[in-house]
Amino acid sequence: MNKKDFIYFCSNAISKNNMHHAIIINSSDQNVLDWCALEFERVLFCENHSPIFDDCNWCKKIISKNNLNSETISGEGSTISKDDIKKIIYKYSRSSFENNISKIYIIKNGDFLKETSSNTLLKFLEEPPKNTYCVILVKDIVKILDTIKSRCLIYKVQPEDLDINIKDDLSKFYIEKNKIKLFDYFINLKKEKKEEIVNSLEANFQKFMVINLKLAESILLCLNEVKKQNYFNLSIENLLIDFMREIEC
Repeated sequence: MNKKDFIYFCSNAISKNNMHHAIIINSSDQNVLDWCALEFERVLFCENHSPIFDDCNWCKKIISKNNLNSETISGEGSTISKDDIKKIIYKYSRSSFENNISKIYIIKNGDFLKETSSNTLLKFLEEPPKNTYCVILVKDIVKILDTIKSRCLIYKVQPEDLDINIKDDLSKFYIEKNKIKLFDYFINLKKEKKEEIVNSLEANFQKFMVINLKLAESILLCLNEVKKQNYFNLSIENLLIDFMREIEC
């Protein structure tokens, strides 16, 4: 998914009180990682959990880096030590935080986590304090221990230069439950060339593997039919029906 899809997905999950307490953001682009971490923090604390900066007090506080309920671990040199993790555990095990609301700690350069520091972190991930969120930023997911990965949801975010060229807002319209825009989206999709339809469906299949598995299966079915046939309007219309049914659930 691209970085904006990631934020819209998180906004939706947080608004429904359904956000996992520990996530790994994986991207080869450091700027994308930093942006996603900052925006995730902003959405988490935003009074409306808005995916877009809405000028609320918390949004302004996060953007100005003035959030007392947030800590970032970067590591010195190329190592995040056991002591670095212990300091976070000590602080976040106490309750003296601003307004007693959500707390977040961001581990930059998660690739630097060694086995000892990972094992210390693991215990904290297994029994996190209430309303405490962990965000781990990594470029190379292979360097993260399987035990850590098993406790986290993993989001692979595209680097800027690989972001989808076509403007595709299907996931956004779905999350917003905007029936009119969904309808217009599929009407316009039918007018596209076959190659562009395939590209769009392939991209959205990857996104909805994270957002909604049932719709991901519907997209894959439509994609296979489009690839095999020269007339595929009915397949796209059936996909629209699946989307409409899902947002009404």
